[in-house]
Amino acid sequence: MKDSQTIGRCYGARAPAHYPMVTEAACGYVHAIHEREAIDEQARTLCAQLAALAPITQQVSKESLRRLAVHELPDGADLIRRSYGSADFREGVAAFVDKRPPRWRGQ
Repeated sequence: MKDSQTIGRCYGARAPAHYPMVTEAACGYVHAIHEREAIDEQARTLCAQLAALAPITQQVSKESLRRLAVHELPDGADLIRRSYGSADFREGVAAFVDKRPPRWRGQ
């Protein structure tokens, strides 16, 4: 799963010279490469980014990926209704229009 599917950004992983076995071909599987001392801080940063996202949209995205893994072309009308019909969707639009951060409630 690409980073863009979870936190809305996509980029290639660049390996330091002392990790020759990791190449850009690993993009999609390697999110980032960090020195051992930086791993905890980088994990906290990633967790904070994920926690700031709209919970309903994240649930719907994960469910749609799960369905794709099980079925060739699953019906997703219920997921679209759940996402676009949610209070969080309306909050996201209002926050965008008002140029402010959204306040997600998971509803």
